[in-house]
Amino acid sequence: MRESEEKYRVLLDSSIFGILAFDNETHLYSFSNSAACKLFGYNKEELSRLNLTNFHPQDSIEMIINEIELQGRGEKSISKALPCLRKDGTIFYADIAGYSTIINGRSCSVGFIMDVTEHKHTENALRLIEEKHRVLLNGSPYGILAIDIETHRFSFSNSAICTLFGYTDEEFQRLSIEDIVPSASLDLVMTEFYSQMRGENPISLAQPCLKKDGTVFYADIAGAPIVLNGRKCSVGFFNDVTSRQKAQEALKESESTLRKAQEIAMMGSWEIDLINQKVKWSENCFILYGLKPFEIEPTFGYFKSRVHPDDVHIVNESIEYVSQFKKPKNIEVRILFPDGHDKWAQIKIDPTVIEDELVALKVIQIDITDRKLAEQELLRAKEKAEESDHLKSAFLANMSHEIRTPMNGILGFTQLLGEPNLSGKEHQDYIRIIEKSGKRMLNIINDIVDISKIESGQMDISISETNINEQIEFVHDLFIPEIEQKGLQFFYNTTLPTKEAIVKTDCAKLYAILSNLVKNAVKYTHEGSIEIGYAKKGEFIEFFVKDSGIGIPKERQGVIFERFMQADISNIRAFDGAGLGLSIAKGYVEIQGGKIWVESHESKGSIFFFTIPCNFLPEGKNVVEQAIPAYIVENQMKKLKILIAEDDEASVEFLEWVVNKFSRGILNTATGVETIEACRNNPDIDLVMMDIRMPDLNGYEATHQIRMFNKDVIIIAQTAYAMAGDRERALNAGCNDYISKPIDQDKLLVLINKYFK
Repeated sequence: MRESEEKYRVLLDSSIFGILAFDNETHLYSFSNSAACKLFGYNKEELSRLNLTNFHPQDSIEMIINEIELQGRGEKSISKALPCLRKDGTIFYADIAGYSTIINGRSCSVGFIMDVTEHKHTENALRLIEEKHRVLLNGSPYGILAIDIETHRFSFSNSAICTLFGYTDEEFQRLSIEDIVPSASLDLVMTEFYSQMRGENPISLAQPCLKKDGTVFYADIAGAPIVLNGRKCSVGFFNDVTSRQKAQEALKESESTLRKAQEIAMMGSWEIDLINQKVKWSENCFILYGLKPFEIEPTFGYFKSRVHPDDVHIVNESIEYVSQFKKPKNIEVRILFPDGHDKWAQIKIDPTVIEDELVALKVIQIDITDRKLAEQELLRAKEKAEESDHLKSAFLANMSHEIRTPMNGILGFTQLLGEPNLSGKEHQDYIRIIEKSGKRMLNIINDIVDISKIESGQMDISISETNINEQIEFVHDLFIPEIEQKGLQFFYNTTLPTKEAIVKTDCAKLYAILSNLVKNAVKYTHEGSIEIGYAKKGEFIEFFVKDSGIGIPKERQGVIFERFMQADISNIRAFDGAGLGLSIAKGYVEIQGGKIWVESHESKGSIFFFTIPCNFLPEGKNVVEQAIPAYIVENQMKKLKILIAEDDEASVEFLEWVVNKFSRGILNTATGVETIEACRNNPDIDLVMMDIRMPDLNGYEATHQIRMFNKDVIIIAQTAYAMAGDRERALNAGCNDYISKPIDQDKLLVLINKYFK
């Protein structure tokens, strides 16, 4: 018996799981193995003197006792991740699986314990990462839908698509593609989707769509296939183009009416007597030919002499046709004026037949020059619109690629994190890849927001004294590892001494311009060198970025600074990017009073130039104070009582972490009504971080009601939309200021310091 007992004791002691036997009456531990001792930091003798309260945080004790009581009654066994306390006071998380048994005649609970702290931290990190990317997608100005290709139902919808169609996110989960596309267009759309899923082409079409209230609007749709949660889906990007469609229809109707009026006003007639070869002219014909009556010879030969030489054959062929078939004929030819210019005329030739003999031709002639010019203008406009649509479609398809690529990284490595037996290094590598993909996605959204702000005049300008030598050197040091890795040389050229290299400009935007131009040079240069520098020219500094890359075709040099042009360079489309870098650089240069241009030769390289004033004096409301470094802000901030009005747990944790350093107390509310009551019951609150989108009452209305009884508390609005007009709406509601999600820690600290120095 003793040998058998010793055998089982050795087996239990060698287990990789911690094993503890807990007396259900005394709450003392009657057995422990070596793994349990190592896990908790006690020896076996110490463990035998301890009870349940020594192993778990105080706030978890009641839940664990309840679990044990249920287990003792045979209702269930413990099996969940629980917080545990080591001897040194540190907390770790453990999966505990347990059951009830009888040991030495006493009722006991036996627990098998495995440390899962690293998995717990990974889950928390993933939850924060997933939330960040949900916020990014919700901040997109384009409506985004993910459609399950088998069920035709929607598996994802962002805020913009909900606004566009009038459905809530929950309602979209119950809908399919048949609910948002008119039945007359459904077959076309489904054909496009299926060809897309076969890899033949991405969707890119203008399509009538149905809103929730039944109204029809037109949307440009770009889409591409993706795998979400193991299922084949199509991601669609929607852009409302209803106003453009209506404008085109109105233009067509207007053109038709105008054309008819002009034709009536400029109609002339004449008749040719084929027997005598005489011509009778109406008065309007004199105007149409730019001649006076006595200057026109009454012969058919004279008429042909006034027709443009390139169009005479049309007249001859038409007369031959009418003579042969005795049927009317319509032609369009150019008529020459005495001063050498020409006008277009539409001519209808109508035969007069007597006893089967053609005796005369009646001619009605209309000046259609304006119509022809309008047609040519419309043709140019159509080509330009088609080019614009082509660029937009290329951009949307490119955006689909740019978003799907990091999304695949995020979703793929998120799934891999769930695999068993991963090493710690593998966990960290996967999380690093997910974070890198997230940053790439954030850069895409930031570029779109920046372009929107530039075009709407909402871009802020922050002026400070800036050392341009340091800016050039910083950009050089930042890019030198990447450039040398490609086997290229990287030079920089600063021509002014330090004292003279100080200018008043927007330091951050100057850096953005230089870095965008250098990124562009690195992307299109495969051998040789890149150089950056500047020269002082009067009251301006002229910067340059020179490369020995592939160069830019001459016909494209005039449009490379336009939005989305990079997406249309089909012959070299192997490059990543949304095609907004040069557009953003141009916008930043121009709002600082400068200009930008390029000189380039194919296969020889390019030089991008831009100028900025030495002392820029901006005008307008978008000038902001220079930012204070975050570490100075933290040191100068007084202790504040802060209310975080936010219903998202991950966002609350992040904000608490940021403001904890200078807070004397933090409150949290999850709804608009709770926020109002918290402010009413705590008049000493210094700062409210007000989320705009909350249950039962949004942040705008909550702020409005708070201002009825508290005019002094500082309220900063926070929203994931980040679109033009959000700031003004927040200020009108009574907020002191506004910050967009995802929230940058340094920007938030600077903003708070503005009110609590």
